[in-house]
Amino acid sequence: SFPLNSDGMTIESTFTSFYQPELPLHLLRADPFTADKFYLKFTSAPASFYISTDGGQTWQPQTKAGLPDQSWTSQLMVNSKVKNDLWFATGFQGSAQIGLFHSTDGGQTFQQVSGIARATAVVVGAGSGQTGDAAYTVYFYGQLSSDPAWGVFRSTNGGTIWDRIA
Repeated sequence: SFPLNSDGMTIESTFTSFYQPELPLHLLRADPFTADKFYLKFTSAPASFYISTDGGQTWQPQTKAGLPDQSWTSQLMVNSKVKNDLWFATGFQGSAQIGLFHSTDGGQTFQQVSGIARATAVVVGAGSGQTGDAAYTVYFYGQLSSDPAWGVFRSTNGGTIWDRIA
């Protein structure tokens, strides 16, 4: 369901990124809760975020996803602890809109996480086990808006409060 080259196999070059293929960039993810469901973020495309519910045979564009275009070094993570919870770090180059984005509706829409100036990598891990904390912990490498120093930051409450850990 993507525009293909005349060989019928490869995605049209104007539809993908400037010079890099998409799949090695950590932008294709499987959903751990729903069989045959996949998420794909293109660096540059008419609609840059797509969802497949049939094992990748067809893809539905998410026109209201709200993710930035031209984010060549971005990273997409799917939370294995909470259904429909996705995180997107824009990386260190390209996109005019930079930072960390979060979706709680399975990628239909993303919201930019406030207080983060730059996010080059994101990972989701086990929760802290503390009462009141989320079932997961989010880590990112980058900068907070209030602090120009780069570092590794952790949130145990779904991205509301960030603690520097390195």
